[in-house]
Amino acid sequence: SSGNHREISGTDAMVMQIKDHGKAGMTVWLRACRRDFLLSNVPEFKRGILHEDEIWTPQVMTATGSVRYIPEKVYCYRVRENSIMHSADENEKHVRSILLVMKMLHTLYDAGIRNKKNRKVLLSSWADTYLYMIGKYDFGNCSSGKDIPSGKIVSAAKHGKPKIKALVLWLFGVKTYRKLFRR
Repeated sequence: SSGNHREISGTDAMVMQIKDHGKAGMTVWLRACRRDFLLSNVPEFKRGILHEDEIWTPQVMTATGSVRYIPEKVYCYRVRENSIMHSADENEKHVRSILLVMKMLHTLYDAGIRNKKNRKVLLSSWADTYLYMIGKYDFGNCSSGKDIPSGKIVSAAKHGKPKIKALVLWLFGVKTYRKLFRR
């Protein structure tokens, strides 16, 4: 664990969280932010999409120069069966939203993060999240499934299993990927 509770940049905090826990937590309710900072530095939530916190939280974190990162887990996620986030009826809306959010995230990380090591960690986490989402939601049945940036996912994926999964997606497509790695 990265230990102490010193002040660091929001980007460094996201990278530390990925290193400590395997991914950065995107939940909005897990943060305390100054209202004036949010109003002057961060876009409002994008209305009409699911997974909007997946882009909003990184926008907040990369815009701030100073956060206090606490490496301990402070909550336990409870999955509710009837939640919209777990509804098969909303699959196409999930896919459209994921494609938009992931495109915005890639742009934020690729163009907005100057530190090469941090950019690499964040893009690798982006690739992991994309691969997870493709395994969870049925991209193959949605017209927008062809819009998955497989080449960018391969470039960003870590070595080992994530790289192999990304290569399977790139070489064989979404349907084969889902047959092998469905969640």
